[in-house]
Amino acid sequence: MEAAGGQAPGKVPGKSTARVFETIVLPAVASCLLLMALGDRFIDDAYITFRYVNSLLEAGTWGFYPELTTNTATSPLNVMLLTALSFIVPGPENAALLLAALLLMAVSRILWRMSQSFPAPGVFALTAFVSLAASPLLLSTIGLESLLFVTLLFSSILLVFERRWRLAGVAMALLTLARPDGVLLTGLVLLFLLTGFLGVDRRVRTAGTVGGIYAATLIPWLWFSWLELGSLVPLTFVIKKDAPWGRSDYLWGLADYFSRYPWSFTAALLVPALAIGLPLTWRTQPRQLVLLLLSFSTAHAAAYTALKVAPYHWYYVPAVAGLTLCGAAVLSSLAHRLEGGGGPLPLALPLLLQLALFAPYFLRGGALLLPPLHSNWTDAREYRRIGHWLDSHLPPGAVIGMEGEVGALAHCTRHRLSDVFSDPYLGAARVYELVKQKNVRGQIAWLNFYWLPVPPAPDIQFWLSARDPGYGIIKSWPLSSGWTSETLYLTRAEAPSPAPSPPTQPRP
Repeated sequence: MEAAGGQAPGKVPGKSTARVFETIVLPAVASCLLLMALGDRFIDDAYITFRYVNSLLEAGTWGFYPELTTNTATSPLNVMLLTALSFIVPGPENAALLLAALLLMAVSRILWRMSQSFPAPGVFALTAFVSLAASPLLLSTIGLESLLFVTLLFSSILLVFERRWRLAGVAMALLTLARPDGVLLTGLVLLFLLTGFLGVDRRVRTAGTVGGIYAATLIPWLWFSWLELGSLVPLTFVIKKDAPWGRSDYLWGLADYFSRYPWSFTAALLVPALAIGLPLTWRTQPRQLVLLLLSFSTAHAAAYTALKVAPYHWYYVPAVAGLTLCGAAVLSSLAHRLEGGGGPLPLALPLLLQLALFAPYFLRGGALLLPPLHSNWTDAREYRRIGHWLDSHLPPGAVIGMEGEVGALAHCTRHRLSDVFSDPYLGAARVYELVKQKNVRGQIAWLNFYWLPVPPAPDIQFWLSARDPGYGIIKSWPLSSGWTSETLYLTRAEAPSPAPSPPTQPRP
């Protein structure tokens, strides 16, 4: 790995720097765990993941419900890790907090090792870690795969620059299992290898080793997923592709988050914004490492912009995480220049400002019922009230068609909710509409979902939707959060509903 400032990658940090790391970073970890433990702060998609964990624990089924096989969990690796940890602590919610704690510890170790290539290792490690661990953006994704993805992203890049090619191939395969986005890093690493940018002899052979181990690690799951679960890539790609919220997509969603959560949003992007100063500090940086981080962040943001997806806040985490390290690299170079002339105290100002901007979140009444950044309709407490009403007033075993946030409500009721994430019939209907397209996209979908069966149609007896049918309303619940205000209407199945027509099998 390229070193800067005359410091070797494997050099043991000085005692004073290590003492700062132990006295600042470890309390920071404890503080973050305290923040995560305050209230029901999981977003709705986290509860979708928890449903998969419960299905695996109860019946060994990969699905939203134990009796139905579905493939709408974006991160197979996250589901498997949460399931394993659920044998240690009770419930997937506690497993998510434990996994977050372990991953934060892993991130601190990875950053500390990576920092030895920077001119001021302590400044880089502390800035990067505290900015990530206290980020309102990252803390708003606990339960999802975002922190797992960031951990594997950083470990993969570290292994590449330590030239541990076999482990790098395994790490990048796990990164792809954490989210399919991980394939972007693999493509960049192979490109950098083949073009000689990483300065490696026998470039083709090295690229073949990395690519071969990557494929060998990934293929077993892909084969199982294709044959047993019905698709290589989870159905979420079809559900959320080309599905912006009105005029708000990935690019313009940044303005929406800033308008609703100005303090938390600014705090999350403060250190990443410092990456704009990279050209001014280029000579003192490990350029290959920084350029790979910057290239991944740019490629990830460009890909999601091109896909025109809705601006779910966790979609921004990979790009922001890479830019956070670039911002920390800028502060590291500045600290090297200021050595003996003012000390590192001025460099702590961005972190102090980040925490100050985050503080209003805790001063708002009821804010702790929701994450600092979110697009939820309401909090888990309200969904528990709705779930209790449904269990008390609807006949046992009733199937409820759902348009809205299915994860949290499904977690709070004994009734089955039929939604594109939870019901294979509705998911198949969406897929078969895509397969009918006579273009390359339709052919790719046909191959991806080649083994997807035609599931039976659900016997829907009631509907829950934010669309007012105008009549036949049994019950309604006004919902409100910092993001939106909606009303959820309960009607009988004979009222107008968004039920799709029966799908037809796309395979000959």
